[in-house]
Amino acid sequence: MLLPFRRTHLFRTLAHTAALPSSPAAIGAAISPSHQRRYHAPPPSISTASLHHASLLLREHHHAPLLRRHTTTSIILRSAAPQATHPPSPLPHRPCPHCCSSPCRQLTSSRICRPFTKSSVLPPRETIIPRVTTSHETKLPVYTTAPLSMGSSPPQCQGVKGRRTMATYQPLEDKVAGESQTRGKPIRCRAAVSRKAGEPLVMEEVMVAPPMAGEVRIRIICTSLCHSDLTYWKLKEPPACFPRILGHEAVGVVESVGENVTEVAEGDTVLPIFIPDCGECIDCRSEKSNLCSKFPFEISPWLPRHKSSRFTDLKGEVLYHFLNVSSFSEYTVVDIDNITKISPAIPPNKACLFSCGVSTGVGAAWRTANVEKGSTVVIFGLGAIGLAVAEGARLCGASRIIGVDTNLEKFDVAKKFGVTEFVNPRNCGDKPVSQVIGEMTDGGADYCFECVGFASLVQDAFASCRKGWGKAIMVGVDKPGAMLNFSSVEMLHYGKSVMGSIYGGLKPKSHIPVLLQRLVDKELNVDNFITHEMKFEDINKAFDLLAKGKSIRCVMWMDK
Repeated sequence: MLLPFRRTHLFRTLAHTAALPSSPAAIGAAISPSHQRRYHAPPPSISTASLHHASLLLREHHHAPLLRRHTTTSIILRSAAPQATHPPSPLPHRPCPHCCSSPCRQLTSSRICRPFTKSSVLPPRETIIPRVTTSHETKLPVYTTAPLSMGSSPPQCQGVKGRRTMATYQPLEDKVAGESQTRGKPIRCRAAVSRKAGEPLVMEEVMVAPPMAGEVRIRIICTSLCHSDLTYWKLKEPPACFPRILGHEAVGVVESVGENVTEVAEGDTVLPIFIPDCGECIDCRSEKSNLCSKFPFEISPWLPRHKSSRFTDLKGEVLYHFLNVSSFSEYTVVDIDNITKISPAIPPNKACLFSCGVSTGVGAAWRTANVEKGSTVVIFGLGAIGLAVAEGARLCGASRIIGVDTNLEKFDVAKKFGVTEFVNPRNCGDKPVSQVIGEMTDGGADYCFECVGFASLVQDAFASCRKGWGKAIMVGVDKPGAMLNFSSVEMLHYGKSVMGSIYGGLKPKSHIPVLLQRLVDKELNVDNFITHEMKFEDINKAFDLLAKGKSIRCVMWMDK
């Protein structure tokens, strides 16, 4: 078994000795008391060769400033005596002995978290979404708040700054054995390139450069088509740019990592997510927002950290990125702050939906609106996002979920996601849809979600809200430059509110494990989102199906 020591810790341990230890025995004697305090266990026997190597390193760096030795480097000391292998654990993290009995996300390279400050407070061990069960006698939903299963995502430690580390304990031999043969080299692979606005994507071979510092190169397993891809595929004015590799809903496997990346390792299954979650800035540490201030979200043609592209075609022309992901390629490069590690046991065709659509809709009801038990919800647009909002509202205990759409074929599908009533604006006669909803709900709905991306529908949603506490939540993506027009008197006198919801207000590395556990527990309905599955080379057929409203989610497999 390997015993990891941080170089900084080893230097600081020996910095207070009277003289630089010059022999392996002296180093061992200096390490022993510190190891006893730090790891709550006596140190293992250390081989003479390993201690001699440590001695050389110490003598080399003895006169360098100790505080400059960061956690990006470490000393690995091999135990001389055979040690028992660490037993496999169903938990994604090792228990933390310094803060709580449950596994801790705030791990350093030595797998031990930093001690809590006095102001640190653990979050409650209960999920925010109530579990829903059905009474066989009354056939009515029974709502109970159940504690989060320890087999899913552990509670996140609060009050500790720094990057959250998702890597699990893994012996060095395993990592060396699984090293990628292509690490550090460009990869030639297939990609669906959007050359001109609105024209069919071109399947061609491209070059994917190695990841730079803080980046991860991923082999995509499968990817799905989101309506945002369709919007920017058609868009001709900025922020549209061509040639571009679209796509942002996907699941993949880490092929290689850049410098300073410790959160994931080669072979890990990950979700690339367009919203960054650095875990370091004031916004990422706050529970009030999911908008990272270190890497603010923007529709950029570059990767966020180094402001450059990793894609070129075979002629050397730069291909632009999309939403920090660009999943319409067999390989892509994503920043580590846009990566969330997940269990490889989750089916890829279901997992990829959590990169955007399902998470955005469920999160909008759960996190942004905070839908309450017994409330009335109205959803404008019953596409993938609208159905995900319905699923989230159902999980939160909404008693009435009203769907508004002009496509009658969607009504039967919406029933599977908990929608109880339907309104077709074309059948409302001379009445505006807001008046019809007001009559149905005796004054307006508690929560109204716009899930299409039309400014006019946002105003309809606002008009359909109950005065005093009604909330209109904008979830759909409209064209850049679209403006909203509200009456100031209506805003002031009626006490309504309008909210925006990007990625459902979710923090990817904290909330996605919770939703995935709901999927594993068969409480979150995902199967009905997937209406089509096909080969990657049939991607233009998927665009056609979505544009005609015949598809909710189409999953494309890279190797099928």
